[in-house]
Amino acid sequence: MKPYYGEETKRSLSNFPFSIHTVKLELIYAIAEIKKAAAAANFSDGAISEEMQDAIVQASDEALAGKFDDQFVTPALQGGAGTSINMNVSEVLANRATELLKERGKEISVHSLDHV
Repeated sequence: MKPYYGEETKRSLSNFPFSIHTVKLELIYAIAEIKKAAAAANFSDGAISEEMQDAIVQASDEALAGKFDDQFVTPALQGGAGTSINMNVSEVLANRATELLKERGKEISVHSLDHV
Protein backbone atom coordinates (compact mmCIF):
# COMPACT_ATOMS: atom_id res chain seq x y z
CA MET A 1 0.00 0.00 0.00
CA LYS A 2 1.28 3.45 -0.87
CA PRO A 3 1.77 5.85 2.01
CA TYR A 4 -1.20 8.12 2.60
CA TYR A 5 0.67 10.28 5.11
CA GLY A 6 2.64 13.26 3.88
CA GLU A 7 5.54 15.57 4.56
CA GLU A 8 4.49 16.68 8.05
CA THR A 9 4.31 13.08 9.21
CA LYS A 10 7.69 12.30 7.62
CA ARG A 11 9.13 15.34 9.38
CA SER A 12 7.82 14.14 12.74
CA LEU A 13 9.50 10.77 12.22
CA SER A 14 12.86 12.47 11.78
CA ASN A 15 12.22 14.96 14.60
CA PHE A 16 11.29 12.25 17.10
CA PRO A 17 13.36 9.19 16.10
CA PHE A 18 13.74 7.87 19.64
CA SER A 19 10.29 6.44 20.34
CA ILE A 20 9.76 2.73 19.77
CA HIS A 21 6.00 2.94 20.22
CA THR A 22 3.52 4.53 17.90
CA VAL A 23 0.40 6.27 19.12
CA LYS A 24 -2.37 3.94 20.31
CA LEU A 25 -5.02 3.37 17.67
CA GLU A 26 -7.75 4.34 20.15
CA LEU A 27 -6.44 7.91 20.06
CA ILE A 28 -6.14 7.84 16.27
CA TYR A 29 -9.74 6.61 15.98
CA ALA A 30 -10.97 9.33 18.34
CA ILE A 31 -9.28 11.97 16.19
CA ALA A 32 -10.83 10.42 13.06
CA GLU A 33 -14.27 10.66 14.70
CA ILE A 34 -13.67 14.34 15.44
CA LYS A 35 -12.54 15.01 11.86
CA LYS A 36 -15.61 13.19 10.54
CA ALA A 37 -17.87 15.40 12.69
CA ALA A 38 -15.91 18.50 11.66
CA ALA A 39 -16.49 17.67 7.98
CA ALA A 40 -20.24 17.66 8.59
CA ALA A 41 -20.05 20.94 10.52
CA ASN A 42 -17.85 22.55 7.85
CA PHE A 43 -20.31 21.49 5.15
CA SER A 44 -23.21 22.94 7.17
CA ASP A 45 -21.33 26.23 7.42
CA GLY A 46 -20.54 26.26 3.71
CA ALA A 47 -16.79 25.91 4.23
CA ILE A 48 -16.55 22.73 2.12
CA SER A 49 -18.67 21.17 -0.61
CA GLU A 50 -20.95 18.21 -0.09
CA GLU A 51 -18.67 16.11 -2.32
CA MET A 52 -15.68 16.95 -0.14
CA GLN A 53 -17.64 16.27 3.03
CA ASP A 54 -18.71 12.87 1.71
CA ALA A 55 -15.14 11.95 0.76
CA ILE A 56 -13.75 13.00 4.16
CA VAL A 57 -16.50 11.07 5.94
CA GLN A 58 -15.82 7.96 3.85
CA ALA A 59 -12.07 8.25 4.45
CA SER A 60 -12.76 8.61 8.18
CA ASP A 61 -15.03 5.57 8.16
CA GLU A 62 -12.36 3.55 6.37
CA ALA A 63 -9.79 4.65 8.95
CA LEU A 64 -12.15 3.72 11.77
CA ALA A 65 -12.57 0.27 10.18
CA GLY A 66 -8.80 -0.23 10.44
CA LYS A 67 -7.98 0.13 6.75
CA PHE A 68 -5.11 2.53 7.38
CA ASP A 69 -3.75 1.32 10.71
CA ASP A 70 -0.28 0.96 9.18
CA GLN A 71 -0.37 4.62 8.08
CA PHE A 72 -0.52 6.02 11.60
CA VAL A 73 3.17 6.03 12.33
CA THR A 74 3.81 8.99 14.60
CA PRO A 75 5.76 8.25 17.76
CA ALA A 76 3.88 8.22 21.04
CA LEU A 77 6.65 10.20 22.71
CA GLN A 78 7.05 13.67 21.22
CA GLY A 79 7.17 17.30 22.16
CA GLY A 80 4.33 19.73 21.78
CA ALA A 81 0.61 19.23 22.05
CA GLY A 82 0.11 16.35 19.65
CA THR A 83 0.54 18.37 16.47
CA SER A 84 2.35 15.52 14.72
CA ILE A 85 -0.38 13.05 15.63
CA ASN A 86 -3.08 15.42 14.38
CA MET A 87 -1.22 16.04 11.12
CA ASN A 88 -0.66 12.32 10.55
CA VAL A 89 -4.42 11.70 10.77
CA SER A 90 -5.23 14.79 8.67
CA GLU A 91 -2.78 13.81 5.93
CA VAL A 92 -4.06 10.25 5.71
CA LEU A 93 -7.70 11.37 5.56
CA ALA A 94 -7.00 14.19 3.08
CA ASN A 95 -5.02 12.01 0.71
CA ARG A 96 -7.58 9.21 0.82
CA ALA A 97 -10.45 11.70 0.34
CA THR A 98 -8.66 13.19 -2.68
CA GLU A 99 -8.21 9.70 -4.08
CA LEU A 100 -11.92 8.95 -3.58
CA LEU A 101 -12.91 12.14 -5.37
CA LYS A 102 -10.64 11.30 -8.31
CA GLU A 103 -12.21 7.83 -8.48
CA ARG A 104 -15.55 9.65 -8.80
CA GLY A 105 -14.23 11.74 -11.68
CA LYS A 106 -13.74 14.90 -9.62
CA GLU A 107 -10.55 16.94 -9.83
CA ILE A 108 -10.83 18.20 -6.27
CA SER A 109 -7.90 18.12 -3.88
CA VAL A 110 -8.58 17.83 -0.18
CA HIS A 111 -5.95 19.67 1.87
CA SER A 112 -4.92 18.33 5.26
CA LEU A 113 -4.95 21.78 6.90
CA ASP A 114 -7.58 23.67 4.94
CA HIS A 115 -10.24 20.97 4.69
CA VAL A 116 -9.58 18.20 7.19
